[in-house]
Amino acid sequence: MKGKNLIIIGLGAAGGFISASGLFIYVILKSDKMRQVLCQITADKINSWMFGEAKKPRYGDRVSYQDFYRSKTGFYRNVDEFMFDTYEDAENTLGELSKIAESYGIAKIADYYDLICGKSEHGSYEDNCYGWTVSDLQQASIKQVEIGVGKEDKSSFILDLPKAYRV
Repeated sequence: MKGKNLIIIGLGAAGGFISASGLFIYVILKSDKMRQVLCQITADKINSWMFGEAKKPRYGDRVSYQDFYRSKTGFYRNVDEFMFDTYEDAENTLGELSKIAESYGIAKIADYYDLICGKSEHGSYEDNCYGWTVSDLQQASIKQVEIGVGKEDKSSFILDLPKAYRV
């Protein structure tokens, strides 16, 4: 008889805990804030399941202002885009620029403008202060650009160069 009483008391206590926790969960789910939080957690889990985890920054929680600093201090510079009539012209210009970088260790923006339009037409002092290394120019590509409307559609090509860094 003693064993049966312990079982009954144990089941009663378990039932009490279960009903109390059920009531507690009901009260929590009734709260608007808790529903919003649970929806957000669920949405985050579904998003990470569908698209994968976001890559964590290399430095943990530390914020890097390097790109911001470089852009504000003139550490790098973009160049003007020129349209080439043929793919071969763009390829030859990129090849010549790469040869300059291989020979001198760097190809400057001024070299790029010299290859395209000559020294007298385009250039400034700063064009000699920025340039690319051989590895930078390996990232460059040639892109096709459609120009014109209707029957006079024409393809041109541009060099997609990386940002030129201060030398």
